[in-house]
Amino acid sequence: MISALASLRSPTFADVTQGRDNNLNLLRMVAATSVLFSHSYALTGHMLDEPIVVATAQGTDAATIGVVVFFAISGFLIAQSLARTPSLATYALSRVLRIVPGLMVAKLFCVLVIGWYATTLASAVYWTRADTWRFLLACPYFDVRDRLPGVFEHNPYPLAVDGSLWTIPVETWCYAAAAVLAVVSLLRWRVGFTVFMLVATIAYAFFARTIDAWLPGGGYGTIPVLLFTFMFAAWLFTCRQFVPVSLPLAAGVLAMLLIADIRRFGAVYYAGIAYVALVLAYHPRLRWRAYLRVGDYSYGTYVLAFPIQQFIIWRFGITQPPVLFALAFIATIALAIVSWHVVEKPALRQKSSLRAWRPKFGYGLRRTTRS
Repeated sequence: MISALASLRSPTFADVTQGRDNNLNLLRMVAATSVLFSHSYALTGHMLDEPIVVATAQGTDAATIGVVVFFAISGFLIAQSLARTPSLATYALSRVLRIVPGLMVAKLFCVLVIGWYATTLASAVYWTRADTWRFLLACPYFDVRDRLPGVFEHNPYPLAVDGSLWTIPVETWCYAAAAVLAVVSLLRWRVGFTVFMLVATIAYAFFARTIDAWLPGGGYGTIPVLLFTFMFAAWLFTCRQFVPVSLPLAAGVLAMLLIADIRRFGAVYYAGIAYVALVLAYHPRLRWRAYLRVGDYSYGTYVLAFPIQQFIIWRFGITQPPVLFALAFIATIALAIVSWHVVEKPALRQKSSLRAWRPKFGYGLRRTTRS
């Protein structure tokens, strides 16, 4: 009887998050594709016709949901990384290896290929303009530029060359905030982190304008949503022994998301997306092991899709969102595969040497978990 009841119990995140047998790569790819899909409408001037925009009465769009899924996965994995990493120096270098190589591929592609070909300026002028070099060399963690001189000036969505890069500084802020929480042991103290999340959420409900001033980008647009999603997912990891990975619960949450008013229940709505996404990533019954043999092309897809879409619009005059999506998806995947195998994957291999490295500087990260 007891064993039968135990078999009916849903596993917790603590039970299913060991090892690499999960759907994270697949889920990230779906999220990146949803951003590409939504941008196919926005960049052609048809944003109000995007299916998710229509279905939610302009409450949200596929790109926002995709980015929320990215931040949910990131928050969960960053909390996991901080629980396993011996020092902040190792943690910081790991983040650099994950973000910078693929980002530089996208920047070089934009400046050397797309920008140089598409600019209305003479080559000598293009290469001597400060904006060209700011785009290429601006620190990816603090200042990401999305414009190149003379490029895409007359597109339906003018000037922006790689508008997707705006999330990089926001995610960096999340990395830093998570590191601070780890140093003060909140990420390992379930009760303390739960109280922190409740207090922070309530405080934002009453003092949003004041708190926004302290957030990256002044809390513009969906930035508070992304920060909340990241921290909520980190909380799920901290409380992983008690949070069920339940298909019925995820189905119930998804049903609520379909009928909820996003404007009235923003925090609950995006927390629900985070939970559903992580269940899809980790539930044993949903694992698609065949996809594990495929590389992680999601980051390359995310940072390369926007300039490719803008270029297709500029060069061929494509204004039909489905056509743009199909053409851009094919071109983007091809470049993302090259980016992964030639640049990103070799860079990530260096993480294994970091695990054995014990730097002589940086704060150590405690390994105990407090209830």
